[in-house]
This record gives sequence, structure tokens and C-alpha cells, in this order.
Amino acid sequence: MATEVLDMASCLRAIFLVYIFLSFLHIYLYNKIILLVYGIFLLEIEDGILEFMLVIGVLIMFFLAM
Repeated sequence: MATEVLDMASCLRAIFLVYIFLSFLHIYLYNKIILLVYGIFLLEIEDGILEFMLVIGVLIMFFLAM
């Protein structure tokens, strides 16, 4: 009986840790997508080399995050 309760507690703890990890990963990727959209928006406003480099950098960061 005690081992079954212990197994249930460790299983719940593992599920909780996976949930926390996935929520942090979701927030991280969501911020990357916002940066990507913001970079494309800057590129549409001005065709400057700085904005272009920003978009390329955000794209590289986005693909590294995946």
C-alpha cells in the first residue's frame, strides 16, 4: 500500500515537472514569435540594413529555439 502511494506521488511529481517545463517552453517560443513578427513589421516600415539584420538575427534565434 505504501509503495503504491509513493508511486502515485512520484508520478504526479513527474507530470507536474513536465507541465512546468512545457509552460516555460511555450512562453519562450511565444516571445520568439512576437520578436519575429516585430522584426518583419520593422522591415516593412523602413528598408534599412539594421532592421534587416535584426530580422535575420531573430530568425536564427527562432530556428535555434525549435
